[in-house]
Amino acid sequence: MEIEELIDKIKINFKIEDTEEILETLFQLLKDFAKENYISIETKVDTTWKKINNDILETLINTDQSFIKIRGEMDFEPITDVDLVITQKCNFKCKHCFMSSSPETGNKDKLDTTKWKEIIDSLCKLGLSEAKVTGGEPFVHSEIFEILEHLDSKNVGILILSNGFLLNQKIVEKLSNLKKVFIQISIDGISDKSYDALRNTTHVLGKIKENIILLRKHNIPIIISTTATIHNYEEILSGQLIELAKKLDINILGVSPHFIQVGRATENMDNQLTDHQILKLIDYLNQEKEKNYPFKIHIGAPPALTGETTLKHLDLALPRCRRGINSCSITSEGLVAVCTDFVQVNYDKYKLGNVLENNLETIWKNAKQIREERINSIGTLKGVCTICKHVIHCGGACRADAYAFYKDINAPYPLCQRLYENNKFPKDSLNKDAKYIPIR
Repeated sequence: MEIEELIDKIKINFKIEDTEEILETLFQLLKDFAKENYISIETKVDTTWKKINNDILETLINTDQSFIKIRGEMDFEPITDVDLVITQKCNFKCKHCFMSSSPETGNKDKLDTTKWKEIIDSLCKLGLSEAKVTGGEPFVHSEIFEILEHLDSKNVGILILSNGFLLNQKIVEKLSNLKKVFIQISIDGISDKSYDALRNTTHVLGKIKENIILLRKHNIPIIISTTATIHNYEEILSGQLIELAKKLDINILGVSPHFIQVGRATENMDNQLTDHQILKLIDYLNQEKEKNYPFKIHIGAPPALTGETTLKHLDLALPRCRRGINSCSITSEGLVAVCTDFVQVNYDKYKLGNVLENNLETIWKNAKQIREERINSIGTLKGVCTICKHVIHCGGACRADAYAFYKDINAPYPLCQRLYENNKFPKDSLNKDAKYIPIR
């Protein structure tokens, strides 16, 4: 990729207009990595690759040879992002919770704050750049800010997944002191009736809205995450969710047309939308994405259904879910897993070890076979995934969801397979020259 193209993509995705600011940040990052011998930086001269000295890195933009190639030289496989499940306890008891969290589930937590800090230190040695701090509800953890501030001291980007109810002025002020923090707040209904129906709550939505406004007053970026169900479907289609997003001045609106069949969700599948409703909702959201809203809209469904083109410029056949490749989850019980979802569906192969029994570096090093399996997973998929044009970028979507439904890690994504079998899968997403491989 030419450096000018990279800069243009950064401008679009991060809404930064100042080219000099981008260059300064980008080259400083590259220099820091080169200094630690994590990468080598080379420039193309006369069709050959010649290694350049780190001292002249910042002058590359002023030369005719502004094509940069980065080759990893690490003697370990990095973990660049991680899910830290700091507690399994939650102040709510949502019907669709894949963790089956509730006010009573905190007794499973085994890692104290000191241990969490040790884990973070180990992760940083392995290349950590972003941490998703989640639960349960992370703000029920009495020492959450010790964990957040330790991440912040390591210059790790922080994404906190919360229901937003426990926030207050003091908490928000402390959050505003963190250098790189994003808050994702789940709002699964626009009215009290629809919100409470899924979250087993009573008139809490008003306070959550107030807390989002408070966060925005402190310039903290916000993602609203909405799971579409029979309770809020009509509200979303009528434009009420878009209006709420505008009113709350958020940065990103994420909508999932369905939820994973794991945890408490398995007992409440009657809250799911029908296939017709899912496709209608995706079509509506795609239309809304074309409008000039001050926030981005993300649809939580496979690209074959959404028409997403973000990854089409890549010529690599790699699953876009990086879990098990350069990402993992660590639970409050100390379990290291490819993803927390795999813990919930009891896919033991993707449970990599426990930090209470072994150090993280050893656990991750011993997971080499799992990483290779995840990297090559596209070639082992079955069902509609084998004839889908988007599979090289999608990777079969959520593998835990596939396993939960079919008990087969190579099975197709359940929603896509169901649509295909019912002749509702988008015809323009099918590769007519590919061979269909049955699930069983």
